[in-house]
Amino acid sequence: MSNYCLAIDLMTRDTVKHFGPLRVSTMSLSSSLAEAARVNQDQKRKGLVRAELVRLLYTNADVAVSVTVVVALVLAYVEGRIASPDILGWLFYMVAVAAARLTLARHYRRSSAISTQTRRWGAAFAVGAGLAGLGWGAGTVLLYPKGELANQVILAFVLGGMMLGAAFLLAPVPEAFLAFMIPTGLPMAARFLVEGDKVHVVMGLLSAVFCVATLVTTWRVHRALYWSLNLKLQNLGLVEAQEALRESENRFRSLFENTTVGLYRTTPEGHILMANPALLSMLGYESFDELRERNLQEEGFEPGYSCAAFRKRFKSESVVRGIEAAWTRRDGTVLFVRESARAVRGFDDSVLYYDGIVQDVTERKRAEDTRRQAEAALQESEERFRNMADTAPVMIWVMGPDKLVTFFNKTYLDFTGRTPEQELGRGWVGLVHPEDLEHCSEILHSSFDARRNFQIEFRARRADGEYRWVLCSGVPRFGTDGVFVGYIGSDIDITDLRRAQIEALARQKLESLGVLAGGIAHDFNNLLGGILINSELVLAGLPLGSSAYAGLETIKSIAVRATDIVRQMMAYAGQENAPFETVNVSRLVSDMLQLLKVSISKTAILKVNLSENVPAVRGTAAQIRQVVMNLITNASEALGEKEGAISVCVTQVQVDQDSDASNLSHGDYVRLEVSDTGCGMTEEIQGRIFDPFFTTKFTGRGLGLAAVQGIIRNHGGVINVTSAPGQGSRFDVLLPCAGQAESGTPANITVPAPAGEVGNLAGTVLFIEDEAALCRAVSMLLRRKGLKVIEAADGKTGIDLFRASALQIDVVLLDLTLPVMSGAEVLHELRRIQPDMKVIIMSAYSRDRVLATIGGQQPWFYIRKPYQSSELIALVRNVCLDKTSD
Repeated sequence: MSNYCLAIDLMTRDTVKHFGPLRVSTMSLSSSLAEAARVNQDQKRKGLVRAELVRLLYTNADVAVSVTVVVALVLAYVEGRIASPDILGWLFYMVAVAAARLTLARHYRRSSAISTQTRRWGAAFAVGAGLAGLGWGAGTVLLYPKGELANQVILAFVLGGMMLGAAFLLAPVPEAFLAFMIPTGLPMAARFLVEGDKVHVVMGLLSAVFCVATLVTTWRVHRALYWSLNLKLQNLGLVEAQEALRESENRFRSLFENTTVGLYRTTPEGHILMANPALLSMLGYESFDELRERNLQEEGFEPGYSCAAFRKRFKSESVVRGIEAAWTRRDGTVLFVRESARAVRGFDDSVLYYDGIVQDVTERKRAEDTRRQAEAALQESEERFRNMADTAPVMIWVMGPDKLVTFFNKTYLDFTGRTPEQELGRGWVGLVHPEDLEHCSEILHSSFDARRNFQIEFRARRADGEYRWVLCSGVPRFGTDGVFVGYIGSDIDITDLRRAQIEALARQKLESLGVLAGGIAHDFNNLLGGILINSELVLAGLPLGSSAYAGLETIKSIAVRATDIVRQMMAYAGQENAPFETVNVSRLVSDMLQLLKVSISKTAILKVNLSENVPAVRGTAAQIRQVVMNLITNASEALGEKEGAISVCVTQVQVDQDSDASNLSHGDYVRLEVSDTGCGMTEEIQGRIFDPFFTTKFTGRGLGLAAVQGIIRNHGGVINVTSAPGQGSRFDVLLPCAGQAESGTPANITVPAPAGEVGNLAGTVLFIEDEAALCRAVSMLLRRKGLKVIEAADGKTGIDLFRASALQIDVVLLDLTLPVMSGAEVLHELRRIQPDMKVIIMSAYSRDRVLATIGGQQPWFYIRKPYQSSELIALVRNVCLDKTSD
């Protein structure tokens, strides 16, 4: 029994974790508890006995009240004075008291009186008995027959009988009997003694003795009832205690046998005295006898954890709680347990045995190990993710479902130059350019609502204050249960990529326009060539002073001016490579000062800052002058009629690999800077200023900055513009110094000789040209000079005619751009058929372009379209003379 109580006590104490040893003696504590229980039990039993006595009192109340009323009526009748007012009043009082006592008894029976109300009900009944006694005492005076001894004796006997009957009815509560007897018996004894004669004195003394005897009898009856009820309750309590003990034993036996935790008792020497089935199952034993063979003194359940070590711990603590250890099962497997135990001591404080409780925590231990492993793996994963995120070249962030950012990698913080505390939550809002914030917020909110991926391009402020274009990509995240947990995203600085795309687009545009310009220039040069040759042919047959002669001269001069425009278009297209020479930009600008001053607005101030000893550049002076003049003119037009300043500055700069001018190789450059304080330009206009024929002024301005850009590109340089509305504009031109520029004079190109002798020529010319008007005009010119001309409109026809008349042909005039077969293919075939054949290449392209197209392995001659008749005749004459000399 004590073992079961101890097991429950240990489980309770282990659950609530009541720490600290209890040093109170087990026996003294048990004695104190037993004494307290006994006192409580006696008090409870006394209360129950008194309640039962009060119940007996009320049980007899109906009989006592009824007898009182009947006796009162009989006495009044015997005395024969019922009609007397005093007697009637007395009878009314006795009936009223009887009715009140009956009402009290009815209320008692209807109420669920408890022991705490017993005294109140007993006192109420005593009051009723006292009122009845007062009535009988008053009746002694009213009904007393003077001079009639017999009747007096009868009255005394009646009242004596009433008191004797009340002694048995009121014995359960002596207080009630006293309340009744004193007002009933004393008046009668006093009335007899008042008479004074011997007979009445004897009667009075007898009445007094009777009252005392009745009182003693009543007390004895009360004590007999009290002890009888007390004994009865003791017997009932003993039976109930036995039943409760039996029930408790069964309950604790069931608990000991069926509990899922292990319970044991061992001797101080380590022998197992008791073990419940849960402990047997836990350790893998089928019966207690098998487990009992194991001695914990010699071997503990865990290696190195013996009973001696257990006893050592009990020296300082009577109770040991929460020991976690690994125990070895019968089959050798290991289980993890949580053990609590206490030492049960005798009167001499010696240890009698140990009682303990064991919980199998193997699953919890494994779960904790698994959890720790998972936490370690999670921590490792988080560290790996953070290391990967911090070393990633992109900005990474994590946003929760509340749209508040919870993580930034190091790249992001390095970009913003802010602390994580400043960025967490909605700190990123302060980095977005104000013009892009509404657009970003709209896309972010709509993507959150739809749980979809998103990409946003916006400007973000870098740590140095510069706004950089950023591509922000976000992907929604979902938990294992499918619940949306936010977004993970990355930001990439695409400023350089955007610039590269813009530059690539500009290059593509330039290339496309260059191809267009080249094609137009070629065809236009053919038309101009026909105009020039035809006009010269017609001029040769007209008198010098005629009006027709003057008109044709005007046509010829217009064609020559048109040739200059075509050259500008070729320069824009990057197909005009005149021979380069060393040019000192500072000296060139200085020589142009007077021209520049008269070219700008009268309200403008020209400021010139030309550095001395600036290195020369390789280029064409005429084209560089055109660049300077064009930039100055644009600056003057930007000022308009307003006062302002135009600054021209020439300096030497060095471009390194980290420079923004990433399309330039590092080295020394000459910078030509032209700035103004005019109206400035918007970003949209800046993106179009280098487009051909684009202008913000009146139309018809020519190629303008497009030609300037083409010239600068041909010189290996770049041009950059910086402008804002109302803040003026600045153009920076960077040209490589002479040591970095390549020579523009190609090899293997025969320069046309000056015109030779005047006279007719002899020989045969194969003229291969696809422009019919030019072909007719040139053929007519050559025939007038005495040459025989064979015409071909395409390359294949020209080759066929050459094969048929190769021996008669002295020179071949070959256009570089031909249908069917290109000029380069025709030249290759001519060299194959007759390697020493003299060939004059005619092209609207520059000599460098021709050299790049057909190569310079063998000598050939060249003339640029459109050409004049004198240039062509002089070149043919030199070629024919050279052939004759051969």
